[in-house]
Amino acid sequence: MSPWTRRGSVLTAIRLTGRLITAWKLVIKRSLANWRLLSAVVFGVLLASAIMASTVIYFEALRELALKQILSQHTDSELNVLIRARKGPVSEIEYRKVSSIVENQINQRVNWMLRGDPVRAGKTPTMFLTSPGQDARAGEGKDRSYIAFMPRLSEHITLVEGSRLPQDERLSPTGEPPELEALIPIEAAELFEVGVGDQLLAVPAWDSDTPYVTINITGVFRRTNSDAEIWEIERAMLQADTEGFRTVPFHITEDAFKSVLGLSFPRMQGVFVWQLPVDASKLNAKTSASALFGLDSMNGALTNTIPGYSQFTILDDALEDYDRRIFFSKLPMFVVLILIAIVILYYVASLSALIVEDRRSEIALLRSRGANSSQILTVFALEGATIAVIAVVGGPLLAAISISLLGYTPVLDDLTGGSRLLVTVSTSAYLMSALGGVLAFVALMFPAIQASRISVTRQRQQSSRPASQPAFQRYYIDVLLLLVSIYLFRQLTEQGSVLASDLFGDDTVNQLLLALPGLVLVASAMILLRLFPAAMGLASKVLSPRLSVGIVMGLWQMARNPTHYARLSLLLILTAGLGIFASSFGATLQLSFEQRVLYTTGSDIKVQGVAIVREMRAWGGGRGRRWGGSRPTPTPTPAVWPVATPRPAPVAAYQEVPD
Repeated sequence: MSPWTRRGSVLTAIRLTGRLITAWKLVIKRSLANWRLLSAVVFGVLLASAIMASTVIYFEALRELALKQILSQHTDSELNVLIRARKGPVSEIEYRKVSSIVENQINQRVNWMLRGDPVRAGKTPTMFLTSPGQDARAGEGKDRSYIAFMPRLSEHITLVEGSRLPQDERLSPTGEPPELEALIPIEAAELFEVGVGDQLLAVPAWDSDTPYVTINITGVFRRTNSDAEIWEIERAMLQADTEGFRTVPFHITEDAFKSVLGLSFPRMQGVFVWQLPVDASKLNAKTSASALFGLDSMNGALTNTIPGYSQFTILDDALEDYDRRIFFSKLPMFVVLILIAIVILYYVASLSALIVEDRRSEIALLRSRGANSSQILTVFALEGATIAVIAVVGGPLLAAISISLLGYTPVLDDLTGGSRLLVTVSTSAYLMSALGGVLAFVALMFPAIQASRISVTRQRQQSSRPASQPAFQRYYIDVLLLLVSIYLFRQLTEQGSVLASDLFGDDTVNQLLLALPGLVLVASAMILLRLFPAAMGLASKVLSPRLSVGIVMGLWQMARNPTHYARLSLLLILTAGLGIFASSFGATLQLSFEQRVLYTTGSDIKVQGVAIVREMRAWGGGRGRRWGGSRPTPTPTPAVWPVATPRPAPVAAYQEVPD
């Protein structure tokens, strides 16, 4: 492009901008002359944009509130991720291989939500325990042991008097059974009546050329804080599953575990554990999906790479429960807000039609002075665009202020603590507000487009004899919408829900069925409007002998020219239908929530404090109970069913909460 061409384009753009600014000033002056009627239009468009933006703002606020409430039900230890991998033989090289694979996945998938470095640990399989010189009789009694390493153990223990930390070196000569130094907890020392300086033998329960390992107890320790997260590793992953046996854990150094113990038992499979401390403050509505995807993808990748890999946390179940609740809670909100938006947009279109009809004489005057349809339409377009821009900018702010005040209402008072609901105005909120502005702009322009095409002769003809039927009645659009609504209602009845399954079996929403209430409401209102003139004509004929002349003339006018009255009637019908739908829909939701709670608890009455006679061993602390599988199950819920006996007595039972 030559410099002269570029300069000409710039000058053309400047001239066009100047003309638009001049025309916009004239439009503003023209609009201010009719500010009373136009203010109602501005309010309607602003409300439409605010309603559209509130679907995002309110939903995001509820998501944050729901996630915070779900995470608050669990301790930090329960939210942490525990990783376990079995690998043999135990050596420095093999451990580095496994550690490199695991830590690489951690850094790629979930490192962003951790509040510190992963805590490592490891242990041997369960071994027989005996005294020196009794290795031939190992396994005859109920004494068991395992050898473990926890690099940060010294930071969380207090050694009793006379104790010291173990050394890395092997105490026995090469070729003889290994001899190592170890710490034991004070509970095990009291149970086995041993202390500092005593020796015990750990005999492998598998075929091994090395008959035993001698353990020199160099220290006895107390846990500084038994609730510290590091002890979750011991309770959930290191603790031997030897119910009915006496077990003592020997804690040695990491170097001794890999370099001395691993080389002495080349066929031994070690259990390596990583604890990932999750920072719950980094989890929010926007990052919850990434967190769940990271946990699932890490589990899938490492399961296919490392034999015997397993991953334990309550976080993935909590996030899945959160997604499921949000998925089922957002549908009713969207349905109601869509209906509200439809009513408001119709309100905007009705007011716009009134404004255009009020200005038809002005439009006819402009046409008689030589103005074409494009020039006339430009005036309405500038006016509508100005109103839409004001609504798009102010709608999300109005929605955010209104939604934040909902925190003071009794419905959300328990969750917000009587304070304002925390809201954020995101880009999605402005996009939804822009969608509402565009729809309102279309609603404003549709009557203007029709009016700009009317000639002077046509305008005079319509003023003396207006059209008896609107366009949607002439083309039977109302009947078409009613047929579509009947078909969708039949499909909803057969399907039973607006939910459907996609090709991969995931739950998804049928968007057509979601729009069914709006279609039924609009179609029913349009059908009533089609019957409105006939009903007015019939009423005037039947009641004319009994009514005064003025009332009869009014009925005749409504039957002859129902356009103005039809708009108000349709708005009233839509508003009344919306209220009836909201009240009935609220009762349906309340019943649905009650049934879901009853399904979860498994009984009509929940009794707290009932002693459960059956004794079950905890697996993984508060994570759940072990029922014969390797993965901890959700915590069972106590429930009580009265038994029909001559003297009724409560019977305590467990029911596992379904996922």
